Amino acid sequence: MPRTSSLVALVLAAGSISSIAKAQSWANPVDGSWFAAANWSPMVVPTGNAATGTLGLAGAYTVTTTSNTLMGVNITNPAAVLAIN
Repeated sequence: MPRTSSLVALVLAAGSISSIAKAQSWANPVDGSWFAAANWSPMVVPTGNAATGTLGLAGAYTVTTTSNTLMGVNITNPAAVLAIN
């Protein structure tokens, strides 16, 4: 029986880690704030140790943030700008 509970705990922990590490993609076709959940898909602001935000939506836009401690940013759209104020 102890092996079953250990396996269940391991599976639950792995599920928690994968949900934390999911990346959010910029979903606002115009300028906007990094910290507005509505600007991201899914609607969750990428913050925390394992979060990554991707600026890949087509078009020219500026994403603004007041934090210089973002954990992960991928800019795959060369017309996107990340402004740190």
